[in-house]
Amino acid sequence: MLPHQVRRAVDALTRVAGVETAAVGSWIASREVRPSADELVREPVEEALVELALRHYRPHASFAVKINRVDKTLPLDSQELGTWLGDAIRRRSDWERVELKSPGQPFYLDIYPDGLFLSAEKIDGIGGLPVGSSGQVLSLLS
Repeated sequence: MLPHQVRRAVDALTRVAGVETAAVGSWIASREVRPSADELVREPVEEALVELALRHYRPHASFAVKINRVDKTLPLDSQELGTWLGDAIRRRSDWERVELKSPGQPFYLDIYPDGLFLSAEKIDGIGGLPVGSSGQVLSLLS
């Protein structure tokens, strides 16, 4: 459960035009897990995700690891990452059932050039364009 102030901030953020989703999670800087472009130090990533899974454990619920690779230079593809991290959660916690299509508890890993973001919930925002960011257009068709 999120602290009251964090929940209020997330709720306010999701009501801002242009915000598609919001999440509260953990950040791991690239320098901690990427000593070079073709290397990945797995331990910090696995530790952070297993800790997240332990905090959100629900008996008899299913889970899945959802990967979003903005940085495509990572030496593993999304399927390899999901398999490795899902196995780690099953080995090191009480989570047993993996369900990829409609999990009871998704865990998210977003990979960016400057780091990795892990979360257990993505809250939908209203999306769209911020007020005043669009212009005017005129179109004539015949």
